[in-house]
Amino acid sequence: MNTCSRWPQLDFLIIFLLTACAQEIGSPSMTPNLGQEQNIPTPTTPAPMPPTGSAPFFANVANETTSLDLHDSSNFYITITAANSLAGELSVDLTFDDSNLVSNFQYQGSINLNISPSRVVINAGESKTVLATVTTGFDAPSFESTLIGGLGKIQMIALDPQSGFSQTVTKPLEVMANLNATLLTINPHTWDIPQTINVRKHLNGTQLILKNQADQSLVFHVTSPFHGNVNDPIMPGGVYSFVVPQSMNQIIFYDHGRQSSSMANRINFL
Repeated sequence: MNTCSRWPQLDFLIIFLLTACAQEIGSPSMTPNLGQEQNIPTPTTPAPMPPTGSAPFFANVANETTSLDLHDSSNFYITITAANSLAGELSVDLTFDDSNLVSNFQYQGSINLNISPSRVVINAGESKTVLATVTTGFDAPSFESTLIGGLGKIQMIALDPQSGFSQTVTKPLEVMANLNATLLTINPHTWDIPQTINVRKHLNGTQLILKNQADQSLVFHVTSPFHGNVNDPIMPGGVYSFVVPQSMNQIIFYDHGRQSSSMANRINFL
């Protein structure tokens, strides 16, 4: 048994404040439909670090920038280490607080953070790792295309309501105005996005990346001036990409040789 003074059981609230240098306004987002085309890298597990001084715990996160497109997802880990002097169990609750985004950026839920598990229980000197998943909606702000630019950040605040002890950890976040749309099959035509979506306008335009993962080639019929070359079809596994300028309000695209405009996918830029 540890001979140091006993810490009473504490409930800690881990609050994630996701702040960004963004000045754009959008509508509620949709959750990404993660499939084979989503490339989610394996996140780095941060090293356990013991608390210093009288701190009852230490929370650590790898400092690599989390980089996302629109309608995208990425993971990172948080490691929580209890003090060696702790006697008994320490409960840590993990939640996402989006009040800063709502009040300052009016992002309307277009960037979300899911933490699993939402509670960990650790003993003296013990470390546990928690998985956090950041997702962006179709209407998420792109930090590099705002008027002031720069990266956003995920800010983690560990707070002890009883003693007032707190710790802040920052995770850099980059959201780029890239939108991927993948054609999965032909006959019938199926995509990995809904037929109609809303995307906020971005200062430097939106990079639309049309991918052909079907088993046949096609030409993408796209709103002028982005129509595909009928003499140069996109082969299976190929990509057709272009930048939609901020001045455009809508764009449609469909299979030039097999569909009509009534079957088109539509992106509204708001």
